[in-house]
Amino acid sequence: MKKIIAIIFVSSCFLTAFFVNEVRAKDKNYSENTLIINIKPAYRNLADSNFSLLYSLGKLNYRYGITAVKPLGNNNKSSLYGSYKLTFSSSKNIPLLAAEYKKNSYINYAEPDYQLGINLYSPNDTYYDQQWSLDTINAPQAWAYDNDSDPYGGSSSIVVAIIDTGVAYENRGSFVKAPDLANTNFVAGYDFVGNDTHPNDDDGHGTSIAEIIAATTNNNKGIAGIAFNISIMPVRVIAHSDLASAATVAEGIDYAVSSGADVINISLGGDTSAVVLYDAIKAADDAGVVIVASTGNEGNSSIYYPAAYPEVISVGSTNSADNLSYFSNYGAGLDLVAPGEKIKLERCDNPPTCSSFVWALYSGTSQAAPHVTAAAALLLSDNASASRVKDYLINSTKDLGASGYDSRYGYGRLDAAAALALAESDIGKPVTTLTTSPSEPNGNNGFFVSYPRMSLSATDENGVKNTYYRIDSGSWQTYSSSFQLTDGKHIVEYRSKDNLNNTEVTKSTNIYVDTINPSLTLTRPYNNQKVNGLILKVGGTFSNDTSGIISLIVGSQSIDTDNGSFSENITLSKGVSNLVFTLTDRAGNTKSYSRKVFSYPKNNILIGMGPGELPRVRGYNSSNQLTGEF
Repeated sequence: MKKIIAIIFVSSCFLTAFFVNEVRAKDKNYSENTLIINIKPAYRNLADSNFSLLYSLGKLNYRYGITAVKPLGNNNKSSLYGSYKLTFSSSKNIPLLAAEYKKNSYINYAEPDYQLGINLYSPNDTYYDQQWSLDTINAPQAWAYDNDSDPYGGSSSIVVAIIDTGVAYENRGSFVKAPDLANTNFVAGYDFVGNDTHPNDDDGHGTSIAEIIAATTNNNKGIAGIAFNISIMPVRVIAHSDLASAATVAEGIDYAVSSGADVINISLGGDTSAVVLYDAIKAADDAGVVIVASTGNEGNSSIYYPAAYPEVISVGSTNSADNLSYFSNYGAGLDLVAPGEKIKLERCDNPPTCSSFVWALYSGTSQAAPHVTAAAALLLSDNASASRVKDYLINSTKDLGASGYDSRYGYGRLDAAAALALAESDIGKPVTTLTTSPSEPNGNNGFFVSYPRMSLSATDENGVKNTYYRIDSGSWQTYSSSFQLTDGKHIVEYRSKDNLNNTEVTKSTNIYVDTINPSLTLTRPYNNQKVNGLILKVGGTFSNDTSGIISLIVGSQSIDTDNGSFSENITLSKGVSNLVFTLTDRAGNTKSYSRKVFSYPKNNILIGMGPGELPRVRGYNSSNQLTGEF
């Protein structure tokens, strides 16, 4: 690794030795149109080739288009008794389908129909059998996932920028192309030291990084690269035995992003953060570029920058015994570790000319980082989303040291094959379901008239990390158990995050609750009121804060409920009337009030007679009937 002092970079990787400091595997390892299932012992005597008596299992087979069912055991004495090979009409997502079948109550296990070949891909490079790190990270198994037209080593469309001392990638002047980069793919780079378009390596450090990632492979010489079919973009920001400013490294990052890099390897570091450097890192991350950096070679608990930035995948070093290298920096923020000791590589034999190379053993976190960079390139070649690469890498590691995350090994040691397997099993975001108890509104117009209990459940093929919810735009809460809603109109929002940090798009639902009866205050009539006539003016106020009033009925007469108060005439019958005021809200809650009134017809017409006639005055009611005279 190259070391930063304040905002300055200086070389600090180690050279050891003389210096201190086949058969092609299948694209997938399982058949894409068959699945193996095993029936639980209690149900095996019911199963036949159609599973006609195992109804829910038969429904699964129908849903996914089973074309054939083959029993694997000849009789009930066979060790394969109860096992069946299911053949589908078309290719399926078999890992997902296996997970679906496992949920069935009749199934003991379900698994892909794994394919066995004679051997994994084994390149013929001279020192391949000395590359202990490739077996450690399961590189041969990772190559089996490659379905590119030029198989095993990734896709040439994936570009990895190496921000370093340059790369021995061309014959120009005194510089020569490193022999084991003879057929490696290169794209245009830039030299920010010499300010030209020829970023040749005058140190050898950047070349060692390039060879770990993409040394020419299966060419009967040298070593095998991990992602040997991808393309390298050399970016020179530091000269042999010199220092590099943070600004220059930032320029290199900016160039790589604008020139189309998919991954950036930075085997450089220092103990002080620089704003200009961090701005470049954040811009690269915003652009969707995967950034990998080494933690430093001081053997202390301080991770160097830029590895310490949260946007960067920080990598420490391990040896062949899977122990942390004595020189590897560690600490909070370390993401993972990878092989970084005694890595066989070509070394520039005469820097700064670099016209010849010898084989030597390199050690340093500088050598650990490109193992992770190469794995990231393989993931991208396999169509993994750049935003998911870090999650795939850290969630597929071999756990070392203390159980779970720890500051010495991070999440664990790189396993490239497991990362690819995880990426292929990850079909996306979790799915969260909200249920209510009771299951549907028990009032009118979509209202609950009891306090409903909300439950959230989430599923994901890689497990659910957390489920979150909030009510009425309040603060988000982590869901742990069901909860109740109070009276009112509520918006419940919810989402989940899986173990790979895929976050579901927020869902929402409206829940209406009204458990409170409407209220009525009558100003008239009062109870036992006497009414002179058959017309009564009634009035008062009513309210319902949750759902609103839908009707007020007095007897069979409807009262206007457009606002919260009323004053209206109603017709009475002669004599005693028991008036019932019935108030109903939109949820169907009702409240009734009773009033007794007494109605007497009144004389409403008086007629004076002419002079000299008796009687002088007569009274008539509203029906023109004579009611009295005097």
